Amino acid sequence: MQPGDSLSGIAARFGIQGGWPPLYASNLKVIGWNPDVLHPEAVLVLPGPARARYTITAGDTLSGIAAGLGIAGGWPALYAANRQVIGSNPGALQPGTVLKLPRPAAAPATSGVTPSRHPAPPAPRAPAPVPVKHHRHPVTGAAVSASAGMPGWLKTMLVALGLLVLVALVTEPVLAALRRRQKAALQAGPDPAAAAGPAGPLRPAPAGQLRPAPAAPDTASIVLADHDRLVVTCNTADETVYVLRPPGEDPRAILRVARLVLPEGRYRELARQLGVPAVEPVE
Repeated sequence: MQPGDSLSGIAARFGIQGGWPPLYASNLKVIGWNPDVLHPEAVLVLPGPARARYTITAGDTLSGIAAGLGIAGGWPALYAANRQVIGSNPGALQPGTVLKLPRPAAAPATSGVTPSRHPAPPAPRAPAPVPVKHHRHPVTGAAVSASAGMPGWLKTMLVALGLLVLVALVTEPVLAALRRRQKAALQAGPDPAAAAGPAGPLRPAPAGQLRPAPAAPDTASIVLADHDRLVVTCNTADETVYVLRPPGEDPRAILRVARLVLPEGRYRELARQLGVPAVEPVE
């Protein structure tokens, strides 16, 4: 090396593959830890594959190149290997001409031209990776491989299907109980004690209880009770008429509903019990 030399310039001149980092790695002990600080007269070893060619610069001679690169056979061997490039006159070298070296050289030689400085020092070495121990899962290998091979969308679909089944199992008893309550409210049976006892005067019954209304001989009993909706029905077994009505319901509204479901005799008896005129059927 000479004053003004740089690793990037030397690597470019000798065509080192990979640039200046391989040159720096091959001469780390000679250069030191700072690749920007080069000591003149230090001898660098060029990486083997990179010393296959040399670019001529102004002032170079075949004898100087052969001596600097330690070519066996001197300049004649170098000239013989590059006769077609140099021409018939070994003393006339053209700058920029690339010469093929007959064999790897022991040490580089420098020319009079000062190469440019290399761009940046090498990146710091990354720390060695720390080995990580992997613990085996307690499940069997077959189960692990099956779970790993299952696509994500299939896992999601199976989870959603399981949730739907669980919701159906939980809500089915609740829905069944609600349906039974609604059916019992719409089809409330007669009170046996009230039907067996003597008929008394017609009066409103408390919510949830049924009281019979007085019935004339050979006529059906009429039972009125408070309810959240208006329902009029007739039991075909004992011809008892059941009226479930909201508290304060208009008797005329009850008769309009009764006209649709009760026979004429039962309908007029209900109208008499309610104390309102019977509504004539609409033709």
